[in-house]
Amino acid sequence: MKRSKLKYVTKSLYLSLILMALSVNVAMAFGPLGTEQNARCAAEGRVPSAPFNGANCTLCHDNGPGGGSGGGKSAYKRKNNDFFCKVPPMMNTAPVADAGGPYMAKTGVTITFDGTVSMDADGDPLTYSWNFGDGMMGSGVKPSHAYSMAGTYNVTLTVNDGTDTATNMTTATITDTPPPTGNNIAPVLGMIGDRMATVDMLLEIPLSATDADGDSLTFTAMNLPMWLMLTDNGNGTGSLSGTPATIGSYDITVKVTDNGIPSLMDQETFTLTVKDGVTPPAMMDYELKAKAKWKRDRKELKVKGKIKMDDEDGDHDEDDDRVCSSLMDEVVTISNELGKTLATTSINCKGKFKVKQKVNKDDVSCYVTVSVAETSLDVMVKKSPAEDCMKEDDEDKDDGKDDEDKDKDDDKDNEDKDDD
Repeated sequence: MKRSKLKYVTKSLYLSLILMALSVNVAMAFGPLGTEQNARCAAEGRVPSAPFNGANCTLCHDNGPGGGSGGGKSAYKRKNNDFFCKVPPMMNTAPVADAGGPYMAKTGVTITFDGTVSMDADGDPLTYSWNFGDGMMGSGVKPSHAYSMAGTYNVTLTVNDGTDTATNMTTATITDTPPPTGNNIAPVLGMIGDRMATVDMLLEIPLSATDADGDSLTFTAMNLPMWLMLTDNGNGTGSLSGTPATIGSYDITVKVTDNGIPSLMDQETFTLTVKDGVTPPAMMDYELKAKAKWKRDRKELKVKGKIKMDDEDGDHDEDDDRVCSSLMDEVVTISNELGKTLATTSINCKGKFKVKQKVNKDDVSCYVTVSVAETSLDVMVKKSPAEDCMKEDDEDKDDGKDDEDKDKDDDKDNEDKDDD
């Protein structure tokens, strides 16, 4: 009996030792689960999260005193890291910097830099840091800065979304501001001339100007009707455009101003006449008269004349509104003997026209062709610079005809002004 009991105790002790050995072997087989699993998560850039204890992976398997198997141990064995590791946090998208430009200004003139095109795909708020390239810094979306010395500067914008940064570089070209010597040259406004428009039809009048100093130019206009709009392209060109609704006449002044020191300007006042769309009378013959003269000192071609419209009875009716509308439909074109257009203008309601246009003297021939209303007339150019015409002009000068013509021209100009 005692022997049997001893045998039983011995067997129990033996089994206990075996179980303890197995437990030790199992623990050794799986190793320090928490440490290894934390390393796995970290290697993947993920955050350890123990499904059992909620703090770390140290106790997130069921290898307790009783041994056994479970989800944690099986997951560890299969290297199922999703069982232990949180889904990694959303990756940040770096912002995009845009410094705008390139920028240009004169010394001492403030530049407003613009970084508003910069963006962040995640919608994170951005901070802006500027390096203006002359040792000065700035901040904000649209900072202002003036350079004291001429040169080309590298301007760098750095934006930060709280996690990542991005940079972009542009340039600022600075030129010396001319001293206030009073030697600024005034801009020159391109000739506009009197214009005509028709009710309910789009009118476009191109504008242009030049400046010998290369100054920036600005167009302004006065006495514009409400339907006519001014567009300044910022490069020495612009336009007046619009569609009139009613007839009328407007004296409009267009001015171009430079930014030199002192600021100078040029301007022209012209008459814009709006007519209705009445069909011109039929059975009209045109009688065209014109004269042309070359102004050598101004390098300017002057042409003026008049067109008459006679009905079947040969009576000229200037007071007839239909005749006036028909006259105002026509544009006068002046071209040289090679067919090159030198100038264009329009006729007023009384059939008169006048144009002064600066022309390259090589384009001026002995005669110019004045064309209007499907009628053309060859007109001799007095004092033409063309070599074939010089002899004839000299003879006119010897006969004293130039002085006589000048007096007649002046008288006629005064007459035209009175008529207008």
